[in-house]
Amino acid sequence: MRSDREAPARTTGGAVSRGGVGFPWPWAVLAWVALLVAIVVSFRPAVPVIWGDTPSFVESALRTLEAGRPTVAGGRDPGYPAFLAMTFAFGGDLETVVRLQQAAWAVLMLALAATAQAATRNAGGLVPIILVATYPGLLLFRNVLTAELLFAVFLNLAMAGLLVATCVGKTARCCAVAASVLCAALAACFRSQGVLVPIAAVLVGARLARPDTSARLAVIGSLARARVLRRRVPLRHRTGSRRRRRYRECRRRGRSLSAHLPGRRA
Repeated sequence: MRSDREAPARTTGGAVSRGGVGFPWPWAVLAWVALLVAIVVSFRPAVPVIWGDTPSFVESALRTLEAGRPTVAGGRDPGYPAFLAMTFAFGGDLETVVRLQQAAWAVLMLALAATAQAATRNAGGLVPIILVATYPGLLLFRNVLTAELLFAVFLNLAMAGLLVATCVGKTARCCAVAASVLCAALAACFRSQGVLVPIAAVLVGARLARPDTSARLAVIGSLARARVLRRRVPLRHRTGSRRRRRYRECRRRGRSLSAHLPGRRA
């Protein structure tokens, strides 16, 4: 009878654990399907949109290809011209650049959705990501040839990596922190205004990767002090204490043996 009562509870608990707290697994699957449909539907023809900074970026990319090293024009940051130069070097054009930006946006949406579900343990965390993935004002920037989109992608990936590091094991936590620092450095390459982001990622990541650093240092310090105090005690005192312990042990054993002698029992 007890096993029959516990069976529905185990089944319900399994459904809750798959989809998150309060959300059985069909709702989680439905949320992920809705997100994938929103991402696929949001794809538009790869028509490049020329913005104010686009000519400077294209000129910097062409100069980079000619010089064989990062060369920028108009005081632009080197990240986006290097990205354009690599695309042109592999035979791509401006439409290829737009396709790559659309793919980067899709990867960001999937990463944010996975981070939201892992952090909240709730399928409802995917609802804001679905709304962001379908917002027309943000989708427009996927076709614009500027550094803002890739800067936003790497910046959000860096923040997502730090958030993931708070809810995974030690080994995976170090990998998430390393990926976060790398994405933060790439974001700073695309926009120099984000130069403080890698520093913040390193500081926060170091705290997340070794959360017990202060306690560990306290233990090491106490052990070091105990070691110093032990060295300050003269050797003859330590030797005398050992002799006294041995003498007491011998006396205790002698008493225990004498208690079993025939003469002692009387």
